[in-house]
Amino acid sequence: MGIVPAAVEIIIRGYWLLQGFEKQSDLKQEKVKMASMLLFGHSIALSGNLIKTGVIYQMNPLALNWAEILRFIPVLISWFKADVERNNLLRLELDAEWVKIYQSSSF
Repeated sequence: MGIVPAAVEIIIRGYWLLQGFEKQSDLKQEKVKMASMLLFGHSIALSGNLIKTGVIYQMNPLALNWAEILRFIPVLISWFKADVERNNLLRLELDAEWVKIYQSSSF
């Protein structure tokens, strides 16, 4: 059961690592992108598992890949956390820019 979540993690993190070496970009900015890629990959794997279980096994709970379900929850929480951090950083930068514009337009 653990092969599916491990494969998703290895493929996405490997791709992200190779792109990071190629771009030489800021890893903090790319954290949100990796979190969204992991969420998307695990969402596809989980939805495929739920469809398989519902169609073929008539919602037998023993046919569910519980390892994928248990891995999806921390990935979802990590994505929310990275999104909140990104939004707070953007808000601080926008507020600082508005203050600069206000100060430069004051007589």
